[in-house]
Amino acid sequence: MIINSIVLMAPSVEGTLSDVRLAIPSTALLTLIFLQQSYHSSLPKLPYTTFLDDLFTTSYLIAMALFGLFTWGYNAYVAAPDEQKASTMRRINQADTRFQFLSLGLLVLTAVISWGRR
Repeated sequence: MIINSIVLMAPSVEGTLSDVRLAIPSTALLTLIFLQQSYHSSLPKLPYTTFLDDLFTTSYLIAMALFGLFTWGYNAYVAAPDEQKASTMRRINQADTRFQFLSLGLLVLTAVISWGRR
């Protein structure tokens, strides 16, 4: 949940800080992979996915989508003419805010559905 919190807060970083924004999802993705591998090494082989597996899968998807969002934002900002930089940044920040709420909703929905299946 700590890694997810960092990923969900990442869109709050100002859009002009593209190098920082692009580093967060890739670092989070690597961290999630190692956390899931260490968690799986302590369990016997299971023929089904666990609650944590479902959360990890959703977290992977969110981190990948966040990387795509940040890439789009950087490219849109760089390609914008100087007189449209401010409006482009507002559009990027709006997309970031929508992504944060959508991702949080997706994590909660995944947790509820996964917990209900158990």
